[in-house]
Amino acid sequence: MTLLIPLAISQQIYDVWATTWDRSQLFTYTNLAPDPISFVSPSTVGQADIAVNDGAVFQDMVGFGAALTDSSALILNNLKASTHVTDADARSYAQNQNSATYWSILNTLFDPTDGANAAGLSYLRVPLGASDFSASVYSFDDVAGDTAFNQFNINRAPSYLFSVLRDIQSVNPYLRVNLVPWSPPAWMKDGGSMNGGSLQMQYTGIYANYLLKCLQGFENHGISAYAISIQNEPENSNPTYPICAMSAGQEAQIGTALRSLMDANGFSGVRIIGYEHNWDDAGGYPVQLMQDAPNAFSGVAFHCYEGTYTQQSAFHNAFPNKEIYFTECSGVYGSDWWQDIKWYMSNLFIGSVSYGSMSGLMWNVALDGQGNPKLPGTDSCSPNCRPVVTISSDGSYTFNQEFYSMAQASKAILPRDVNGPWGQRIGVSVGGGLAADLKVTAFVTGRSNPSDWRRYSLVVLNWADTQNGAWSPTPIRATIDFRGMQATYTFPVGVTTLWWYAP
Repeated sequence: MTLLIPLAISQQIYDVWATTWDRSQLFTYTNLAPDPISFVSPSTVGQADIAVNDGAVFQDMVGFGAALTDSSALILNNLKASTHVTDADARSYAQNQNSATYWSILNTLFDPTDGANAAGLSYLRVPLGASDFSASVYSFDDVAGDTAFNQFNINRAPSYLFSVLRDIQSVNPYLRVNLVPWSPPAWMKDGGSMNGGSLQMQYTGIYANYLLKCLQGFENHGISAYAISIQNEPENSNPTYPICAMSAGQEAQIGTALRSLMDANGFSGVRIIGYEHNWDDAGGYPVQLMQDAPNAFSGVAFHCYEGTYTQQSAFHNAFPNKEIYFTECSGVYGSDWWQDIKWYMSNLFIGSVSYGSMSGLMWNVALDGQGNPKLPGTDSCSPNCRPVVTISSDGSYTFNQEFYSMAQASKAILPRDVNGPWGQRIGVSVGGGLAADLKVTAFVTGRSNPSDWRRYSLVVLNWADTQNGAWSPTPIRATIDFRGMQATYTFPVGVTTLWWYAP
């Protein structure tokens, strides 16, 4: 008898990454050799029982990451170039030291190499023009009435944005860049300002041309976009930073025009991603957007600030063949480290992914310890937003809870082989008496050589930190069921990523 799915004979778990509630492990790698955990004939189930169903294959994953805002690029660039001393010899030494720190940070954040002690973050949002994290308000053509874009200049973006982005590309050749405007040029808007307001209808087609020129401008800097979005948070309006209220109907018109322009100008492979706003309207705006322009948009993106990740199903049920991205959430300074880890994993990097997201992103990649620099005069991010990595002016730095959460998830989906396939989400469920204390997602990663065994990964949150209202972090002994075989692992309170290989 030939089985469609081979039994899990001789599969073993060697590789484990863990971040624990008490920080005794921080994205810490353990190789279980010479005593790996083997899959054996099933016996008694553990306190929880994780059942992996690799016959159920869902979305392809494209990466975890954050936004490279002007401010993030400035903070990183300052580290690369900073000296902090005046003596020439000492300045040269300090510059070399800080440059080494810069590259160390980039490698830890972005290196996707299999086995590297790095998160392999692979998806960056990059604002087109100013955002609330820029030194000043600008677009790429601020000359009123220049509908032919004779004065369009992509180099109005700070040069360090492009140089840092190219450095990241040199670390991670898989990097996917999603370009996102916060606002059209001021002269296209009803209030004559990039801050607040909305796009005047007569500029709908002209704005599509503007976005095409943005794609071309980044391409000329050696940065090929994976995707472009039409508008960040179109249901938001704030007079203190660049933003633009935009109806679903108007976004659909821009998307339709832009799709035609992109297809005619060498960008047919670049996605257009719609919505870019909160979960709470998942069944409204993004559904209307797809109804109005089904051929223009590859899918939509969600943010975390209102609603819950389960609402992604309202969009998925209406358009099951459209892509779902999760592209923005931000923590704030002063919150609890472990409580944040639990929230990020349960809602974003396990939760949102389990409801179809192909990506998982935070807000700024890098800021200082006060959540600066921000656009002067903005009331955005109050209390102060916390980045993935905090970098101080003296060159010291701290990877925050955003990093450790994403690193645990990212490790599970990266290609096993150079230029090989990315992870795909597969079926998984949790049973047993302590099932509620674990949240789990599972992935399979294919191989460049089809005869090589595929990698099967679990990302597991154990949030059993209280009993009867009292603080009591409790490891959970869980069984893992795979193709009729069983392995047993005790998950500490925290996040664990582990994998094995099977044909």
